[in-house]
Amino acid sequence: MIARARRKQDQFDFPNKLMATLALPALVGDKIVGQVAVANAEEDYTKRDLEVLERLAEFLAIALDKKSAEKKIGAQLASLRALYEGARLLSQSLDPERIAQESVELAVEKFGVKLAWLGLARPDGQMEVVSFYPREISYPQEIKVRWDDTEKGQGPTGRAFRQKKPVVAETLEIESSFKPWRKKALSSGFRSSAAFPLISRREALGTLNVYSDSSRFFTQEGLASLQAFAHLASASLENARLFQEASQRLRQLQALRNVDLAITSSLDPNLTLKILLDEVITNLEIWAASVFLLNPMTLALEFAAGRGFRTKQVEKLRFVMGRGLVGQAVWDRKSIWISSLEELDQAEPELKKLIQEEGFKIFSVHTLVSKNRVLGILTTFHQKEFKPTDEFQRFINALTGQAAIAIENAQLFQDLEKSNMELRLAYDATIEGWSRAMDIRDKETEGHTQRVTEMTVDIAREMGMNEEELVYVRWGALLHDMGKLGVPDNILLKPGKLTPEEWKVMKQHPKLAYEMFFHIKYLRPALSIPYCHHEKWDGTGYPRGLKGEQIPLEARIFAVVDVYDALTSDRPYRKAWSKRKALSYLKEQARASK
Repeated sequence: MIARARRKQDQFDFPNKLMATLALPALVGDKIVGQVAVANAEEDYTKRDLEVLERLAEFLAIALDKKSAEKKIGAQLASLRALYEGARLLSQSLDPERIAQESVELAVEKFGVKLAWLGLARPDGQMEVVSFYPREISYPQEIKVRWDDTEKGQGPTGRAFRQKKPVVAETLEIESSFKPWRKKALSSGFRSSAAFPLISRREALGTLNVYSDSSRFFTQEGLASLQAFAHLASASLENARLFQEASQRLRQLQALRNVDLAITSSLDPNLTLKILLDEVITNLEIWAASVFLLNPMTLALEFAAGRGFRTKQVEKLRFVMGRGLVGQAVWDRKSIWISSLEELDQAEPELKKLIQEEGFKIFSVHTLVSKNRVLGILTTFHQKEFKPTDEFQRFINALTGQAAIAIENAQLFQDLEKSNMELRLAYDATIEGWSRAMDIRDKETEGHTQRVTEMTVDIAREMGMNEEELVYVRWGALLHDMGKLGVPDNILLKPGKLTPEEWKVMKQHPKLAYEMFFHIKYLRPALSIPYCHHEKWDGTGYPRGLKGEQIPLEARIFAVVDVYDALTSDRPYRKAWSKRKALSYLKEQARASK
C-alpha cells in the first residue's frame, strides 16, 4: 500500500497553499471499494502518517464491504419476500383471468417495473395480451407482437417464447430488434424491457413482459427473481386451466346425465330432444341447433326439433340420404363442417337461404347412429368464426350418442335397460380416466387409485352393502383425491416436508372435492369417501373433525384400505411393508384409538 501512496496537490479540491496531500485506496482483495485522502498546509507527511492512513483505509474497506453486503442481502430478502407474497396470492385463485391480472400487478408492485403485460400464444402466431398493469397505460393495447420468426417476432417477447429463456433489451433507443415498437415505447417513457417465458411441461404458453423507465435496469439478480416469478405465474395458470377443464368436464357429465334422465323418465321423444338441444347450446356455446330424424320409408331426414332460430325456415329443410353435402355425410356416417355458402349453391338451396337469413357463418352436421343404424342428424349453427377443438368434438360425439339412444328409446323401449348399462360404463370410464389423470399428476401414487378402489369395493361387499350402494362406493373411491386438482404443483409435488401454510392448503383437498361434485346430483351419494376419508375415529382428522360412527362406513373402510395400500407399496423414502406387517400395524392403531 505504501507504493500506492501519492502526493499530488491538484487531485482534490483542497484550499490553496497546501503543503501536501495523501490518498490511499480502500481495498477488499484486489477490488477498490473507496478511497481515503488527507491534506495539510504545514508540513510533508511522514512514514508514520502513511501507516496511520493505511490502517484507516483498511477500516474503511471493511465498513464499505459490510455495507455493500448488507445492501445485497436486503435486496435478496426483498426479492424472496416478493416471491413468497406472489406465490401466496397466486395460489388463492383458480380463475385464469384473475391469476393473469394479479401476475402483472404483482410484477409492477413487487419488482419495481413501470409496466407489465402477460401474453398467451395464439395458433396464428400472434401474442395475445390477456392482462396488463397499470391499466391507464395503453401501450400493450396499441402494439402488435408475434411469437413466430417474423419481423414482429424478433423482439424480447418473440425470442423469449421461442428460446424459452429471458430476453432483455437494455437500451430501447439503440436496440435494433425493438424497432417496430421503439417510437411508441419511448413516447410512453420506457427505456428498457425484458420478457420471460411462461413454461408448462417444457412447452412455452406465453410470456410475461416488463418495462422500466431506466436504461440497463435489469440486473442479473433482478432477472433471476423475475424469472422465478414467471415460473410461479405459469404454474398457477396451468393449475387453473386444469381445474377449469375438470369443471367443464363435470358440467358436460351433468349434461349427459340430464339427457340420460330424460331418456329414463319419459318415452316422449320431443321432450328428450328439447333437453338435448338445451344442453348442446348451453355447454357448447353455439347459437342454434336442430335435430332431423330419418324416415326409413323415404330415406329423407325430416325436421324434428330446433332451438335458437329466429325464423321458421329451419322447419322447411329436408335432406335425402346420399344427395348433397348433408345427405352424403349421413350416407358416409361422418361429421362435416361447412363455412362457405358456395358449397351449398346447388346442393341445398333451402339451407343456404336459412344461413343467410339467420346470419350464420358456420354449419355442422353430426350423424346420429345407434347399433350401426342411422337414426338422424344433429346440426349446429355458429354466428362467429369457429374452429372445433378435440374436446368439442368428443363432447358433441357423446351428445349425439345420447341423442341416438333417446330416439331409439322412443322407438325401441325394450332396449332401455341395455342402453342404461352402456351409459353407466361410460360414466365409469370417464371417472376412471379422471382418477388415472390424477395418478399421473401425482406420480408418487401412480396406480394407487385403482388398487384402493378394488379393495374398498370388495370389503364393502363383504360387509353387506348391496350392488347399488357399491356403485357409489366405487365412484367415491375413484374420485377420492380429485380435490388435489386445486392444490398447486409446488405443494402437491414438493419432495420435502410441507410448511404449516402449505399443509393448510393441502388439507383443503377433501373440501375441494366435495365442492366440485356436490352440484352433480347423481354423484352426491358417492361424496362420503372424497369428503371424509381423512377423518379419524378419535376426531383428530380433517376437514370436519368427525369421530366414531359420525364418519360414514364407506369412508372408514376406504381410510383403512388407503393406509394399507400406502404401507404395502414402495415409496421413494422406504420399501413396501409385507402384508402381515401392515395388518399388524393396522390392528395396533385400531386398539390405540379406542
